[in-house]
Amino acid sequence: MKLPVKGAPRGHIFALVTVLIWGMTFAASQIMVGYLDPYWFIVLRFGLAWFLLFLLSPKPLKPMAWQQERWVVLCGILGITLYYILQNIALLNSTASNTGILGSTSPIFTALWLCIFSRKVKLRPLFFLGFGLCMAGVVAISGGGGGGVHLLGDSIALAAALCWGLYCVFVVNTEGLGYTALQMTRKILFWGVLLCLPFALLLGDVTTARAFATEGARIWGAFLYVVVCSSMLCYVFWGKATTLLGSVTTSLYMYLMPVFTVIGSAIIVHDPVTPFTFLGIAAILLGVGLSQRGSVPVEPPQGAEEPPAEVPEK
Repeated sequence: MKLPVKGAPRGHIFALVTVLIWGMTFAASQIMVGYLDPYWFIVLRFGLAWFLLFLLSPKPLKPMAWQQERWVVLCGILGITLYYILQNIALLNSTASNTGILGSTSPIFTALWLCIFSRKVKLRPLFFLGFGLCMAGVVAISGGGGGGVHLLGDSIALAAALCWGLYCVFVVNTEGLGYTALQMTRKILFWGVLLCLPFALLLGDVTTARAFATEGARIWGAFLYVVVCSSMLCYVFWGKATTLLGSVTTSLYMYLMPVFTVIGSAIIVHDPVTPFTFLGIAAILLGVGLSQRGSVPVEPPQGAEEPPAEVPEK
């Protein structure tokens, strides 16, 4: 079904603002994981974001039938728990700019997951050429960065992008369930924090959370930025953009992530910028662009109802 034309400009604005904020977030997050355990950072960050959203919309949200609630749980696992655990570990083992640049490969994974789970996209040879260029860009960034080789951290960052690509596929299935974008974001954050809590309790260091409370204005400024802007507002904006533009079109805005990430990381945490950085960015952007041209939407038969993206039975 085609979206109303009047909604499209708003969708592009939501997506652009979100990517701008997220691009700067990598530098702020790297500051935070230097002071706060990465698992407790997720719990505190998104727990506070959930609380702020609750204050904006305090209406109690009852669980839905599992047939609908499962999509929210999946989005919480993929878009909060797994994505940010992997991203924070990547930030501990690589640079903020590398982590952000590699995150821009997520549109490829979005198209790949759509092809696998919903069969709404057909992949042509151009897609795989673009995928190869992206991987060449990953190698250029990982092996030629001015801060040294970060193969472990960069590989983990790539795994995070894979999770985000899958989140972009499943978040579409949370539409039309009777909740506003703000309320649905609340539900996704709830499940993400709840499912991350066992990791924090088993693997995290709670003493860093206590010590964090005594830190200065710079650290608290970075924390409030990732909570209010990156965690609370951006998830609402991204959900709205996906509703108005669709998951594939919205994910294209991840193209701009490397630009904002490199600028923010160079200014805030003084990440090195080398010719290999720009070579890698160019290869990734060209690769993602080619892959999008090589992923063609499959039109369903006229009158046929499009099923949601299903999870394969185990």
